[in-house]
Amino acid sequence: MKIKISLFSIFIFTFISQNIFAEKIVVNNTLDLLNAIKSDCEIVIEEGYYNISKVWENVDNQSISWVDEFDGPGPFIYGINNLKLSGKGKVEIVIEPRYSWVMSFSNSSNIDFENIIFGHTDSGYCTGGVLSFEECNNINIKNCSLFGSGTVGIYTFNCNNVLIEKSDIYECTYGLAYIYNSNNIVFEKTKLRKTGEYNLIEISESSNIEFIKCNFEENFNGKFMPYLFAIDFDFYSNTNSNAQASQTIKIKIHKCQFNNNKVVEFTNDVNAIDLKSNKYKGNDFTQPE
Repeated sequence: MKIKISLFSIFIFTFISQNIFAEKIVVNNTLDLLNAIKSDCEIVIEEGYYNISKVWENVDNQSISWVDEFDGPGPFIYGINNLKLSGKGKVEIVIEPRYSWVMSFSNSSNIDFENIIFGHTDSGYCTGGVLSFEECNNINIKNCSLFGSGTVGIYTFNCNNVLIEKSDIYECTYGLAYIYNSNNIVFEKTKLRKTGEYNLIEISESSNIEFIKCNFEENFNGKFMPYLFAIDFDFYSNTNSNAQASQTIKIKIHKCQFNNNKVVEFTNDVNAIDLKSNKYKGNDFTQPE
């Protein structure tokens, strides 16, 4: 008898087997939180409101550098392995500059976020967002809320094995998720809502992207960048990427609900998506199934 093991199960097993934390630290203020970020560590964050912008000048952590895109610095976290940030009670981590990421990770692996609200004090445009990952592997975001970004809720570039589960991405000013050159990205039982105004989910040169039992509600855009799912989208020609570019493969959208989305078109390439058992109600786009 053959035993079927799903990609998702392999992903979870790999993450759990690698995600071992040698040290546990409890923090109750923003400065201690930022100074505690390091490899092989679980950080338990006590209930409270954590404004990164109020303390950044006093942070003493070699793993964090500060990037000022336009209106203030944001944390760029490099080379961290085996880190867990978990909220105890209601924990909200925010940043004031509208053009900065709330947190940006690069060349890191085995990063776990749980029970945390991430956002901006004010929404912005052009650059920045909530959580950014470049050259990262094995990221787990569980029971988190990502809101009010400068552009997008989640951004991945050259990443592998990212799981967003039982979370809420909402009220971003450009889109919900940008997934570029990444593999094994799973959204499960997650709400993606009240966001616009351009392509809402962009997937480019990526593989094994899944949306399972997710709810898409009250999102919106216009004719300029009109897609809920833009696949290998070329901004300059407003079409699919040219034939010479690597193409995205294996996108699954299963058992999701799409309600009251004022979105012009569902996707620019329905043939790239495996659609199964989804429900649609009150949307402006033509139902793809």
